[in-house]
Amino acid sequence: MEIIYGLENISPSTSKAFLTIGIFDGVHLGHQKILSSLSKKAREDKAISLVLTFSEHPDKLLHKKSILLIQTLNQRLETISKFGIDKTIVIDFKKEIYSLKAEEFIEKILVNKLNVDEIFVGENFRFGKDRAGNINILREMSKSFGFKVNSFPLIEKNGKKVSSSIIRDLLLRGEIEEANLFLGRNYCIEGEVIKGHSRGKKLGVPTANLTTDNEILPHGVYITSTKFENKFYPSVTNIGFCPTFEQKSLNVEVHLFDFSENIYGKKLKIYFFKKIRNEIKFNNPAHLLEQIHSDFRIAKDFFSQKSYIINQD
Repeated sequence: MEIIYGLENISPSTSKAFLTIGIFDGVHLGHQKILSSLSKKAREDKAISLVLTFSEHPDKLLHKKSILLIQTLNQRLETISKFGIDKTIVIDFKKEIYSLKAEEFIEKILVNKLNVDEIFVGENFRFGKDRAGNINILREMSKSFGFKVNSFPLIEKNGKKVSSSIIRDLLLRGEIEEANLFLGRNYCIEGEVIKGHSRGKKLGVPTANLTTDNEILPHGVYITSTKFENKFYPSVTNIGFCPTFEQKSLNVEVHLFDFSENIYGKKLKIYFFKKIRNEIKFNNPAHLLEQIHSDFRIAKDFFSQKSYIINQD
């Protein structure tokens, strides 16, 4: 997949161009339906499949909302690429974009700049200044400019409509299993191993401390699988403030079972399965160690069942 940063760096396609637009945060089941349909139809019609997305969430910039994104931009692009998309265009949500009325956005961006033949969007798609544009305006203007509109209904799971906002809430509450169901894969954070306080090592349970650009870091202790150099290791991950030691800064640390390599400065990906418990403040390190071993037993029992699947897609 070719990644293009900025509309100024793309030329109108001389081939058929099929397009979808959105933030695609999390690339959840609803997004996946649109992306797979776009890619399949483009191949069948010998057209170029295009994704137009934003480097940041527009509501963060326009309304100063505190929105924590499910994925980093790089993770989002990596997931989108798995659907056989030809090109993804990443744009900044600047004034010249958000000030465009819906009709102007269609004419100036979709038609004049991208020369689209077909558009693939969810039925709740909103666009243009003040989000005034909707699927009805898109369909109406398609008659004038000669492009086709394909819309997709929202997907439901467990009686809930799948959306990025619902998934964010589930993750922040530590409801990993339902979030994974809506994502269609395991929630994942990634980052680099850094030097920690070596408390785990002193207790006989060494951990790798991670620095990460992921914004959603659900507090608690979790059953996870950690990917290091294309190999997966069963693991337990703790995210929080280490209340027993009254730490001030947020800490992400993971213990990999049957692992003893020095991995400072290395990259890890951590895939979440389920929450074991909340963080607890213990009276002393000995009580903490007892609880850690209990957490390990729960995790090892989970992995011994051999019924789990690590879904990276």
